Amino acid sequence: DFSADPQALEGLQKAAGDLEKLGLKVEDVSAPFEAAREMILGCFHAIACPRLFAQFAMATQRGLLDQLPSFFHDAFAYAGLVERDQMYRGVVAMGQLSQAVAGLMARYDFLLTPTAGVLPWEADKYLPGGEFLEIIDVTSFLFPFNISGNPGISVPAGFTTDGLPI
Repeated sequence: DFSADPQALEGLQKAAGDLEKLGLKVEDVSAPFEAAREMILGCFHAIACPRLFAQFAMATQRGLLDQLPSFFHDAFAYAGLVERDQMYRGVVAMGQLSQAVAGLMARYDFLLTPTAGVLPWEADKYLPGGEFLEIIDVTSFLFPFNISGNPGISVPAGFTTDGLPI
């Protein structure tokens, strides 16, 4: 379920090589997350939707709703479609995801993953493809560790062919 742009993977492999040169043991492993995309989406339902509703209420109360970028309007609309049982399944998914990450972290000191599954885009642009749910592709490598309470760090891993950081 986790996929990354080839340029991002190339930067990741370079970083792994640099770590090996420093004397660290680098091992290629696969994350044991079954149905990872659905699990991440479930966690998003449980965490983000209530927060989006709160942000919507605050923006409405302060008369700022029309000033928010279109992304927020799309997110508010999406959150309104999420049913109660989807949010419940999201809470369950958070527990499953936390257990899977804990099992993985018990065997390794740290994991080296891409920060994002997509290449960076210009800051003034909408998410690649313009789809709200593509945020999952952007955060899929961060989300499991954020949800499970494990620390993460993003470090430079090179540049895209367009000169943007990986």
